[in-house]
Amino acid sequence: MFGSIMMLNPPAHTRLRRLVSACFTARRVAALRPAVERIVADGCDQIAGDSDFVTGFATPLPVGVIGELLGIPAADRPMFTELARDWSAVLEELSPQAMDRADTAAVVIADYVADLAERRREHPADDLISAMAAADAADRLTGDELVTMAALLLKAGCRDHDRAAVQLAWSLLAHPDQAARLRAEPFLAIPAVEELLRYDSPVQILSGRSAPDDLYRRRA
Repeated sequence: MFGSIMMLNPPAHTRLRRLVSACFTARRVAALRPAVERIVADGCDQIAGDSDFVTGFATPLPVGVIGELLGIPAADRPMFTELARDWSAVLEELSPQAMDRADTAAVVIADYVADLAERRREHPADDLISAMAAADAADRLTGDELVTMAALLLKAGCRDHDRAAVQLAWSLLAHPDQAARLRAEPFLAIPAVEELLRYDSPVQILSGRSAPDDLYRRRA
């Protein structure tokens, strides 16, 4: 966690971002549209039946999308919900218990991703792990860097599924007038998502970072 790109400064951060950006392209994201539409349709079928919104839609949606992006088989995705939650809990709680759970989860996640990356090197697929594993050998992610980057992306999709689910459900339940407006004006879906992210961000990370240089300059 603390050796990942979100905790690094340049030039280490710059290098990792450049290498991943070469694989994490707009074309790759756009190619996810059919899969995302399928995942959303499946969720809608669930809540049209006997499932509630959080269980049937809001929880599996982010896990399914990030799993699709990385190339994690659908059958394996549910197990990362708890693992990612335990691994990233240290971002908000630095206790011995949280550290123990995080260490245990980190080992399971790292072993899984390392094994999947090795299989993708031998048999590439059209996913992000395959792209990162097959990058130019002259300047590529090391094995540990690839595992850490993939795990971080996995965490981003899985760790916040609870917050995302609560955000989608609770924010609208707490403001029934806005929920009614969204039902009546479905074209507001895109700005509604932007506003939900602004109003109650699913990421609440507080970490001790400081500028390496004095940015304050008194006027002469």
